[in-house]
Amino acid sequence: MEKIINKKVNILILEKIFPLNLSSKLAKKIQIKDYSGMSRKKYLDIIHNFQVIIIKSRTLVDNELITNATNLRVIARAGVGVENIDIPLCNSKNIKLITLPGKNANSAAEFSISLVLVGLRNINTAFNNTKSGNFDRFKLIGKELNETKIGVLGYGNVGKLFVKKAIALGTKKIIVFDKDIGTYKKSEKIQFTKNLNFLLRSCDVISIHLPLNKSTKYLLDYKNLTFVKNNLILINTSRGGIVNDNDILKIIRIKNITYFLDVVSDEPNYETKKKQKINKKFTNNNNIFITPHLAAITENTQRNISNLLFNRIINHFGIK
Repeated sequence: MEKIINKKVNILILEKIFPLNLSSKLAKKIQIKDYSGMSRKKYLDIIHNFQVIIIKSRTLVDNELITNATNLRVIARAGVGVENIDIPLCNSKNIKLITLPGKNANSAAEFSISLVLVGLRNINTAFNNTKSGNFDRFKLIGKELNETKIGVLGYGNVGKLFVKKAIALGTKKIIVFDKDIGTYKKSEKIQFTKNLNFLLRSCDVISIHLPLNKSTKYLLDYKNLTFVKNNLILINTSRGGIVNDNDILKIIRIKNITYFLDVVSDEPNYETKKKQKINKKFTNNNNIFITPHLAAITENTQRNISNLLFNRIINHFGIK
């Protein structure tokens, strides 16, 4: 516990969270400023005034930010991924990192399952076709889950829930790639493997549920993507950097992959109303469908994350 004596705790929100309803008592002890959607230059100019910053996956917590944030005591991450945070540097400055592992797992798993169904039934293409007057449904013959093998990369909080939901919906077979497969027991429906290429060769759908780190950066590159089946459905709701952008663009043409991408490599500003720019080779590709990091964006999840994060912050400073 850390106490700020006779001063308010100043909190700077850099990426949008659900509004907090402060009691009049707490409002006297906490000052919150919302800079979500603002440019890095603008928030670096004022960050020295704050003891706490609230971020998600887009804010880069590096030497530049830490150098400017001279009074920073807490980094509150509204989620779990920390690849954008220089943790050793924060530790050296005695800055506490608060994360919320597993709190968005259900919404992320649900979102990924929905993309599986959209892909298997060609709903994405059907929407576009019918808008242009094309109602030829026999060009959109789909597959059912009970005839589909799904590959899952990563068996953490989200991966486990994804598998559970996929089985409940009748998926034929699930193959899980994870470094800790020795701790899990396979079942009639689930097979665990450390052989990534085996999973890539075997599955009709692959869903990624891994953190981005040194071992997962470009885990899917040209060499191993050549193993995948033709007409694969690839779903990435984790981090864009797990799949090599240039390589997936080449393989899509060869294998006719449908790529559902909720996370791009260089994440745009999700809070601004200004038009954002991302790789035109992705936006102009008819086999790639991009959503703006929606996997955890549900009312229930966002409200819970805001409340939990705020409670962790006030507990850290002993605010009552």
